[in-house]
Amino acid sequence: FYKMYTCQVLVLLVARWAVYRAKRWHYYLLDFCYFANVLLLAHLWLAPHSALLSKVTFAFTTGPLTWSTVAFRNSMVYHDLDKVTSVFLHLGPACVSWAVRWHPDTSRFGPAADAPLQERQAWGSASLLQLVAVPLLFYVTWAVAYYTKIFIVSAERIRQRGYVTLFTYVTTTTKGVYAAIAKRVPRQYRPQVYLFLHMCFCATTALFSWLCWHSFWTHTLLLYAMGAVSLWHGASYYFEVFAKRYLAELTKSSSGDKKVK
Repeated sequence: FYKMYTCQVLVLLVARWAVYRAKRWHYYLLDFCYFANVLLLAHLWLAPHSALLSKVTFAFTTGPLTWSTVAFRNSMVYHDLDKVTSVFLHLGPACVSWAVRWHPDTSRFGPAADAPLQERQAWGSASLLQLVAVPLLFYVTWAVAYYTKIFIVSAERIRQRGYVTLFTYVTTTTKGVYAAIAKRVPRQYRPQVYLFLHMCFCATTALFSWLCWHSFWTHTLLLYAMGAVSLWHGASYYFEVFAKRYLAELTKSSSGDKKVK
């Protein structure tokens, strides 16, 4: 499955970059979910024997990426490439982690043949420290780089050219926790508060990865549930779109009848 994921994610990322670059949305590609996907690819192809990366990527993909399906209302709308890509970027890595955890290709993943006993044992166990605290170190590395690029190095360029970032979208154009809190925080402190809340979300959802690491059924049911959520959001989207079109047609028909009379 990891090979299929790799082919799909590379195609979708190239397509998304091309579309988002044209729309001035390309700074979205610096967000955490893309970092997590790249880190997973690094684990799959560059360091498949790394117990450290196996746990960090498991925590990211089973934690914040999976739960972002709910947080960002990811919708499985089959005719919309952008929405399908968003679902794939959040749930695709989670499915890879599930496959590697419960049905691994032992010739590729796991300790090397000549690995010491301690390293072999490390692959079979995972503590809260390994699935929450250690991944947060990787998160902080991304957060510092993201903050430096978005809010310092390219801040003026983003403002002058009207580029859209996830920060501006979440804090100004959406409803929810981020937007509600942002409105109560002085503008100069909003980036720091945004990243702090984002880190809290990642840390909280990473706690679920510990449960999933130790329980096949918990892990499986979580993926089924999130898949169902994306389908529900997609169905709601189709219902809203078709309902609006139906009402528009009724209004148009009613206006035509009045003109005839």
